[in-house]
Amino acid sequence: MKSSRRKFLAHSMALTLPMIAPFSPEDNGLIQADLLAELKQGMSNNRIDKDAFKISLFTKHVQWLDFTSLAKLLKETGFDGADLPVRKGGHILPENVERDLPLAMAAMKKEGLDIHFISTDIQDADDPLTERVLKTASSLGIKHYRMHYYYYDQTLSIDQNLKVFEQKMKKLAALNKRYKIIGEYQNHSQDQSTFFDKTYFGATLWDLYLVLRKINSPWLCSQFDIGHATVESYRSWVVGLELLAPFMSSLHVKDFSYQKQEKGWEVKMEQMGDGMVNYPLLFEILKKKKIQVPITFYYGYDIGDAAIGPDIISIKNGLESFKKMLKVWTS
Repeated sequence: MKSSRRKFLAHSMALTLPMIAPFSPEDNGLIQADLLAELKQGMSNNRIDKDAFKISLFTKHVQWLDFTSLAKLLKETGFDGADLPVRKGGHILPENVERDLPLAMAAMKKEGLDIHFISTDIQDADDPLTERVLKTASSLGIKHYRMHYYYYDQTLSIDQNLKVFEQKMKKLAALNKRYKIIGEYQNHSQDQSTFFDKTYFGATLWDLYLVLRKINSPWLCSQFDIGHATVESYRSWVVGLELLAPFMSSLHVKDFSYQKQEKGWEVKMEQMGDGMVNYPLLFEILKKKKIQVPITFYYGYDIGDAAIGPDIISIKNGLESFKKMLKVWTS
């Protein structure tokens, strides 16, 4: 395994990143002006979404609620809708999507809400479940879905891996176009405990940019996760955001701090505004770039369980704290 890892890292040195120019008022960013123009071609108009700034709860941590109870909770706590897991172990199993997703949507509509996102296991256009999920979601007016992650094959070079990811994602982009639904890849930080088994594609941001740039489709985009981006690069995430901005179609939000444990420093999820994520800076950048996209909201800490029910106060406090910071972007 160690030999494979050394080979993997050695091959990565062969990759040449795009040249980055100093900041200038003309391009309002860090990318060379000619490259920025290339990226904007066919992509920039997709960064203003009709559901911009609407906040959906990623419902992973309240999956014990039925659809009716979930919709009532979202209404009571101030969310605009749901980011519903449609995946193995999720709120809806993919094999039951034709039956259950319309029921979930009906419950949301009854409360004046919507399902703005679904989070899925989708990573292969040829998987029979992929088309069933996308067809059903599209028929209900759902515009965004989160893909499953890809992991680097450590027997291949970085370049070889990126070609594999590009081929898979290009086929998904074509299927997404057919059903008029945007597939979104979330950047996820590396878990140190699985470093030698599951090295996340997209954690570094630049690798995801290289693939999205080559595919260049409005139907295959970035769900920019500022929490995971901060874990990976506490201050330099702004460069990654600069690269991904033309391809960004949604924002995934959370907050965290580091806590010393027996085996080292670990991520501890926090209430919005109490952690390390620099939301004022993020929102200032997004506002300057005129990026307006919907938001999926992740708690990650205890907000109740099936035995005691949802912790309404904790849920409201987290959302209200976030909405105060959000004004920098929306005002």
